[in-house]
Amino acid sequence: MRDIKFRCWDEHSGMCYFTLKEMWEFDTPPTKNFDDMVWMQYTGLLDKNGVEIYEGDKYQVADNITYEVIYIDKEEMEEYYGCFGLQNKKRNLIMPFDSYALSGGEVIGNIYEDKK
Repeated sequence: MRDIKFRCWDEHSGMCYFTLKEMWEFDTPPTKNFDDMVWMQYTGLLDKNGVEIYEGDKYQVADNITYEVIYIDKEEMEEYYGCFGLQNKKRNLIMPFDSYALSGGEVIGNIYEDKK
């Protein structure tokens, strides 16, 4: 059985990573600002370099277009509802991961630490 992994971000403590099991074992939250943390789940996918892909990652596909990794929960995307995917706001595009994106793409940062 695979570990269900998360990471969280807050302005004061930065990014922290943990499994669901570790989360339940915390005696205290990993940061003082537990309610202000942004939670992101591991997609279960790896990029072309073997790096784990999380929600909120900046993901560059072979065509050098940068996307944000998202959880697709928009009703207008009914066929992909409940999947992890890629969003490019400039192009108004949301799509699920496919073999092309996974074989040619890589994590190049995340939207919290790399605000550019």
